[in-house]
Amino acid sequence: MSTEEHDDRSSSGIWVTSDLNPDGSSSYIVTVSVNNDVALSLKADAAVRYVTAVYRAAVMAEHDAAVMRQLCARLGLDRKTAGMAILDLRDDREPVQVAATSPLKFEPIISASSFAPYVHVWAHDKRISQWDPEDCFQHGSQVMQALAGVDLDAAYYRYLVHTCDTDPETAMGAVYDLGNQDTGLRDDEPRAAP
Repeated sequence: MSTEEHDDRSSSGIWVTSDLNPDGSSSYIVTVSVNNDVALSLKADAAVRYVTAVYRAAVMAEHDAAVMRQLCARLGLDRKTAGMAILDLRDDREPVQVAATSPLKFEPIISASSFAPYVHVWAHDKRISQWDPEDCFQHGSQVMQALAGVDLDAAYYRYLVHTCDTDPETAMGAVYDLGNQDTGLRDDEPRAAP
Protein backbone atom coordinates (compact mmCIF):
# COMPACT_ATOMS: atom_id res chain seq x y z
CA MET A 1 0.00 0.00 0.00
CA SER A 2 1.29 3.43 -0.84
CA THR A 3 1.86 6.45 1.29
CA GLU A 4 1.38 9.65 -0.68
CA GLU A 5 2.26 13.20 0.34
CA HIS A 6 -1.33 13.94 1.38
CA ASP A 7 -1.55 10.69 3.33
CA ASP A 8 -1.09 10.81 7.09
CA ARG A 9 1.54 8.06 6.79
CA SER A 10 4.08 10.46 5.29
CA SER A 11 6.38 12.16 7.80
CA SER A 12 7.85 15.45 6.57
CA GLY A 13 8.61 14.26 3.06
CA ILE A 14 9.63 10.70 3.90
CA TRP A 15 7.24 8.17 2.40
CA VAL A 16 6.59 4.64 3.56
CA THR A 17 5.27 2.11 1.05
CA SER A 18 4.77 -1.59 0.58
CA ASP A 19 6.54 -2.44 -2.69
CA LEU A 20 7.17 -5.49 -4.80
CA ASN A 21 10.52 -6.96 -3.84
CA PRO A 22 13.05 -6.13 -6.60
CA ASP A 23 14.56 -9.64 -6.23
CA GLY A 24 12.08 -10.99 -8.78
CA SER A 25 9.94 -12.88 -6.29
CA SER A 26 6.30 -12.02 -5.77
CA SER A 27 6.95 -10.93 -2.18
CA TYR A 28 6.54 -7.41 -0.87
CA ILE A 29 8.86 -5.36 1.33
CA VAL A 30 8.70 -2.03 3.13
CA THR A 31 10.27 0.90 1.30
CA VAL A 32 11.21 4.14 3.03
CA SER A 33 11.97 6.86 0.50
CA VAL A 34 12.84 10.52 0.46
CA ASN A 35 13.10 10.91 -3.32
CA ASN A 36 14.21 8.85 -6.31
CA ASP A 37 17.82 8.91 -5.09
CA VAL A 38 17.25 7.93 -1.46
CA ALA A 39 15.23 4.81 -0.71
CA LEU A 40 15.62 1.91 1.69
CA SER A 41 14.14 -1.50 0.96
CA LEU A 42 13.47 -3.24 4.26
CA LYS A 43 12.64 -6.87 4.87
CA ALA A 44 11.09 -7.73 8.24
CA ASP A 45 14.28 -7.87 10.36
CA ALA A 46 15.72 -4.75 8.76
CA ALA A 47 12.42 -2.87 9.26
CA VAL A 48 12.44 -3.70 12.97
CA ARG A 49 16.07 -2.54 13.31
CA TYR A 50 15.20 0.64 11.40
CA VAL A 51 12.23 1.46 13.64
CA THR A 52 14.26 0.69 16.76
CA ALA A 53 16.93 3.18 15.64
CA VAL A 54 14.36 5.90 14.87
CA TYR A 55 12.63 5.37 18.23
CA ARG A 56 15.97 5.35 20.03
CA ALA A 57 16.89 8.73 18.54
CA ALA A 58 13.57 10.16 19.76
CA VAL A 59 13.92 8.70 23.25
CA MET A 60 17.53 9.90 23.49
CA ALA A 61 16.44 13.43 22.56
CA GLU A 62 13.65 13.33 25.16
CA HIS A 63 16.03 11.98 27.80
CA ASP A 64 18.74 14.56 27.06
CA ALA A 65 16.18 17.37 27.19
CA ALA A 66 14.78 16.16 30.52
CA VAL A 67 18.28 15.87 32.00
CA MET A 68 19.20 19.33 30.71
CA ARG A 69 16.08 20.89 32.24
CA GLN A 70 16.67 19.09 35.52
CA LEU A 71 20.33 20.10 35.74
CA CYS A 72 19.50 23.74 35.05
CA ALA A 73 16.20 24.15 36.93
CA ARG A 74 16.58 21.84 39.91
CA LEU A 75 20.32 21.73 40.42
CA GLY A 76 21.01 25.28 39.31
CA LEU A 77 23.77 24.50 36.83
CA ASP A 78 24.47 27.03 34.11
CA ARG A 79 23.70 26.04 30.51
CA LYS A 80 27.33 25.50 29.56
CA THR A 81 28.02 23.14 32.46
CA ALA A 82 24.74 21.28 31.89
CA GLY A 83 25.58 21.01 28.19
CA MET A 84 28.96 19.47 29.03
CA ALA A 85 27.17 16.96 31.27
CA ILE A 86 24.93 15.98 28.33
CA LEU A 87 28.01 15.44 26.15
CA ASP A 88 29.57 13.26 28.86
CA LEU A 89 26.38 11.21 29.13
CA ARG A 90 26.26 10.77 25.34
CA ASP A 91 29.82 9.48 25.39
CA ASP A 92 28.77 6.82 27.92
CA ARG A 93 25.99 5.22 25.86
CA GLU A 94 25.47 3.31 22.66
CA PRO A 95 24.79 5.68 19.76
CA VAL A 96 21.86 5.42 17.38
CA GLN A 97 22.61 2.57 14.97
CA VAL A 98 23.31 4.45 11.74
CA ALA A 99 23.80 1.19 9.84
CA ALA A 100 20.13 0.34 10.44
CA THR A 101 18.90 3.55 8.76
CA SER A 102 21.61 4.37 6.20
CA PRO A 103 21.57 6.43 4.00
CA LEU A 104 19.23 8.17 6.44
CA LYS A 105 20.52 9.29 9.80
CA PHE A 106 18.53 10.35 12.87
CA GLU A 107 20.45 12.65 15.24
CA PRO A 108 18.98 13.54 18.66
CA ILE A 109 19.40 17.19 19.64
CA ILE A 110 18.15 19.67 22.25
CA SER A 111 16.96 23.19 21.48
CA ALA A 112 19.45 25.62 23.02
CA SER A 113 16.72 28.14 23.79
CA SER A 114 13.86 25.98 25.09
CA PHE A 115 15.57 22.67 25.92
CA ALA A 116 12.93 20.96 23.74
CA PRO A 117 13.88 17.60 22.23
CA TYR A 118 14.25 17.25 18.46
CA VAL A 119 15.76 14.87 15.95
CA HIS A 120 17.64 16.06 12.90
CA VAL A 121 16.93 13.86 9.88
CA TRP A 122 19.76 13.52 7.38
CA ALA A 123 19.90 11.93 3.93
CA HIS A 124 23.52 11.20 3.16
CA ASP A 125 25.24 14.38 4.37
CA LYS A 126 22.31 16.76 3.89
CA ARG A 127 19.88 17.65 6.67
CA ILE A 128 16.39 17.24 5.21
CA SER A 129 14.16 17.81 8.23
CA GLN A 130 13.86 18.35 11.96
CA TRP A 131 11.32 16.20 13.78
CA ASP A 132 10.02 16.28 17.29
CA PRO A 133 9.92 12.90 19.07
CA GLU A 134 6.25 12.40 18.16
CA ASP A 135 7.15 12.64 14.46
CA CYS A 136 9.69 9.85 15.01
CA PHE A 137 7.12 7.67 16.78
CA GLN A 138 4.59 8.31 14.02
CA HIS A 139 7.13 7.44 11.33
CA GLY A 140 8.09 4.22 13.13
CA SER A 141 4.42 3.32 13.38
CA GLN A 142 4.02 3.89 9.64
CA VAL A 143 6.89 1.51 8.93
CA MET A 144 5.40 -1.14 11.23
CA GLN A 145 1.95 -0.75 9.65
CA ALA A 146 3.48 -1.25 6.21
CA LEU A 147 5.40 -4.27 7.51
CA ALA A 148 2.18 -5.77 8.88
CA GLY A 149 0.61 -5.46 5.42
CA VAL A 150 3.35 -6.70 3.09
CA ASP A 151 2.13 -10.31 3.17
CA LEU A 152 -1.41 -9.11 2.40
CA ASP A 153 -0.15 -7.10 -0.55
CA ALA A 154 1.91 -10.03 -1.82
CA ALA A 155 -1.09 -12.38 -1.63
CA TYR A 156 -3.27 -9.89 -3.49
CA TYR A 157 -0.57 -9.42 -6.15
CA ARG A 158 -0.27 -13.20 -6.65
CA TYR A 159 -4.06 -13.53 -6.82
CA LEU A 160 -4.29 -10.85 -9.50
CA VAL A 161 -1.48 -12.36 -11.56
CA HIS A 162 -2.22 -16.08 -11.18
CA THR A 163 -5.98 -16.23 -10.70
CA CYS A 164 -7.18 -13.20 -12.65
CA ASP A 165 -4.51 -13.33 -15.39
CA THR A 166 -3.59 -9.71 -14.74
CA ASP A 167 -0.23 -8.70 -16.16
CA PRO A 168 2.40 -8.11 -13.43
CA GLU A 169 2.69 -4.37 -14.06
CA THR A 170 -1.07 -3.82 -13.76
CA ALA A 171 -1.21 -6.04 -10.67
CA MET A 172 1.64 -4.07 -9.08
CA GLY A 173 -0.21 -0.82 -9.85
CA ALA A 174 -3.42 -2.20 -8.33
CA VAL A 175 -1.62 -3.12 -5.10
CA TYR A 176 0.14 0.25 -5.02
CA ASP A 177 -3.19 2.01 -5.49
CA LEU A 178 -4.74 0.30 -2.45
CA GLY A 179 -3.46 3.10 -0.24
CA ASN A 180 -5.55 5.58 -2.22
CA GLN A 181 -8.78 3.58 -2.33
CA ASP A 182 -11.96 4.16 -0.38
CA THR A 183 -13.84 0.94 0.38
CA GLY A 184 -17.14 2.66 -0.27
CA LEU A 185 -18.46 1.69 3.15
CA ARG A 186 -19.49 4.35 5.62
CA ASP A 187 -20.20 3.88 9.32
CA ASP A 188 -23.85 4.82 8.82
CA GLU A 189 -24.41 2.36 5.96
CA PRO A 190 -25.82 -1.07 6.74
CA ARG A 191 -23.54 -3.99 6.10
CA ALA A 192 -24.53 -7.40 4.87
CA ALA A 193 -24.57 -10.17 7.45
CA PRO A 194 -21.59 -12.50 7.19
